[in-house]
Amino acid sequence: MQATNQRQGMPAQGREEVIALLRRTGSGPALLQHVSSVRDRALKLADALAGAGTPVDRCVVEYGALLHDMGIPHLTGEPVVIPEWGERAKNLLSDNLMHPILGFHLAGEHGFPLSVRRCILCHTPGPTRAECLALGMTPPDEEMLPVTIEEKIVMYADFLTWAAMLGLNPWRDPKEMALAGVPYFNFYWRAALGTELTLEGEVAQRWITAQSELGGYAQPEWFGIQG
Repeated sequence: MQATNQRQGMPAQGREEVIALLRRTGSGPALLQHVSSVRDRALKLADALAGAGTPVDRCVVEYGALLHDMGIPHLTGEPVVIPEWGERAKNLLSDNLMHPILGFHLAGEHGFPLSVRRCILCHTPGPTRAECLALGMTPPDEEMLPVTIEEKIVMYADFLTWAAMLGLNPWRDPKEMALAGVPYFNFYWRAALGTELTLEGEVAQRWITAQSELGGYAQPEWFGIQG
C-alpha cells in the first residue's frame, strides 16, 4: 500500500513554502535544521508503515513534522536547565511545555487543517488536557495525546531525534525512550505540583508504548544511533 499525499486545501504548497512561513514567524536556522531533520525521518517512517500496509497521509506527516515546533519562537519564559541532562539539552525555557499549544493556534491562524495542527499539538506527547489544567496551563478543546498514525509518526520522529541528541538508544532498552521525556516533564511537575514522575508510571508508558508500536518500522541509523 502506498502512502497518500493530499496537499489539497493546504495554505502552503510544499516544503519550501512551509519553511518560508516558519522564517516569517520567527524560526531561526537551528530550528529549521531540526524540523527538516524530523520531517525527513518522519517521511521514512511513513513510507515504511505504508509499505507494511498501514494507510498514511504523507502530506499530513510532512507538514506536521515541519510545523511541529513553530510555537517555540513565541515562548517568553526564562532559560532553564534540566538537572538530569545538564549541557546536553540547551535552549529550554520555563514555559517550554506551552510550545505545542502555541503552535497549534498559530497553524490555525495560517489556515492549516486540524489534521496537521493536531500533529503539532500532540508531538510531545502531552501533557493531557487534565495535566495541563493541573499545571496551570490553558489547553485547547482537543486532547493532547497522539491518536492518528500521522500524529504518532511526527511524535515518534521528533522524540527519537531528541533521544539521539541525549545519547539514548530506545532500541537497546525501550525505557530509554522515556528517559528522553520524563526528566523534561519532571522539571515542570516539580515546579507546579511538587511531585515527580517515574519510569514505571503512566506518563512514562506513553513513550515506551510508542517505541513498542513504531520502533520495528524505523531504523536506528536514521537518527544517527548505532544499533
